[in-house]
Amino acid sequence: SVSAPKQEEVKRLPGGKIKKKASTTTFLSY
Repeated sequence: SVSAPKQEEVKRLPGGKIKKKASTTTFLSY
């Protein structure tokens, strides 16, 4: 699975802000 589409889904999901932050941190780690 690609991370980009997954992040978009997280955005739409409730509480996506927290998950989005985690995803961003992971992205920076990469």
